[in-house]
Amino acid sequence: MDTYQPTISVIIPAFNEEQYLPRTIAAIQKAGDRLREERNQTIEIIVVDNNSLDRTKEIATELGAKVIFEQFNNISRARNVGVSHAQGEFLAFIDADMIISDDLLCAIDANLMDSDSVGGGTAIRPERWTVKVAIFWLVEAFMTFLFGGFPGVLHCRKKEFVDMRGFDEKYYVGEKMNFYRRLKLYGKWRSQVLKDTTNGTATVSMRAIAHNNFWTVMFTFLALMLSPNKRVRDPRYCQMWYQPKR
Repeated sequence: MDTYQPTISVIIPAFNEEQYLPRTIAAIQKAGDRLREERNQTIEIIVVDNNSLDRTKEIATELGAKVIFEQFNNISRARNVGVSHAQGEFLAFIDADMIISDDLLCAIDANLMDSDSVGGGTAIRPERWTVKVAIFWLVEAFMTFLFGGFPGVLHCRKKEFVDMRGFDEKYYVGEKMNFYRRLKLYGKWRSQVLKDTTNGTATVSMRAIAHNNFWTVMFTFLALMLSPNKRVRDPRYCQMWYQPKR
C-alpha cells in the first residue's frame, strides 16, 4: 500500500465554526482528491480550534482533520500554531467560511512547484451580493490600492514561512495582507516573484458583513482606514470578526 507524505498542509483557524466547517472541509477534500489524481500529491487538513465554545473540535475530528487547540483568541497566532504542526512542504491558509473550487489546490501546487514563484494568493468572490457586500467590496478595492493585495487563499512554502517568522501576532485582522506584502519583499530579495494563481476560486460567506448593521460595518472600516496600523492591533476595533459566529 502506497504511503503519502502531505505535500500541502491546509491550515484553518476556527473559532466557533460548527456551522461552516462541514462544507469548508468537504470542498477541501474534494480538491485534495483532484490534486492526488492529477498531480500525484496529497494534503493534510489542520484545524486550529481557537478556544471555541461550540462543537468545532468534535466536527473537525469527525471529518478527518487534525485538530490543534490554541487558547489565545488571535487569528495570527492560530495560523502560526497550525503551521508548527504542519508536515507538508507547501502551506495554504483557508478561512473556515471559505468554499474552494476543486481545481484550486492543483493551481496552488503548480504555483509553488515553480522555483521562480515565492507564493501568492488566489481569486476570491462573495457567496452572495447585497448592498452592504457591494460597498465593502469597493472599500476593500480601495484599501488594496493603498496598502497591497488581499490574497484570497494565501499560500507559500513552509521554509519561506519559517524564515519570515510567520504571521505578525500583533495583528487581530489584516494579518494576511501584512504577510502578503512581506512575502512580496522577501521574494524580491531572492529574485522571485509573488504570483497569484490564474485558476481556482475561493468563495467567502461575508458573514461579518451580513450579520452586522450597515453603520457598524461602515464605522468599523472607516476607523480601520483612518488608522490601520494602530487599530488592526487593537482587539477593541476588531470585534466584528471575533464575535460568536451565526
